[in-house]
Amino acid sequence: MNAVPSNIEGAATDWHNLSHHGKDPEKIAELALVVKAKLRCFNKFLNKLKSVQETSGDLLDNTAILFGSNLGDASSHN
Repeated sequence: MNAVPSNIEGAATDWHNLSHHGKDPEKIAELALVVKAKLRCFNKFLNKLKSVQETSGDLLDNTAILFGSNLGDASSHN
């Protein structure tokens, strides 16, 4: 089951179906809203790590993070 995000204004379709946009400009615009919201959450996470002080700096300095996708074009599974 794919869930439509209820906390992203302008998002009416679930992320998975948007990722298979077929170059539809409306779906791409909606997908951009979802991706931007995801990046805002990631930024919030990074800032929380940075706010935790440790002996040798902050937690962000002492953390390895990988963020990305295994797909360059999810619409065609490439």
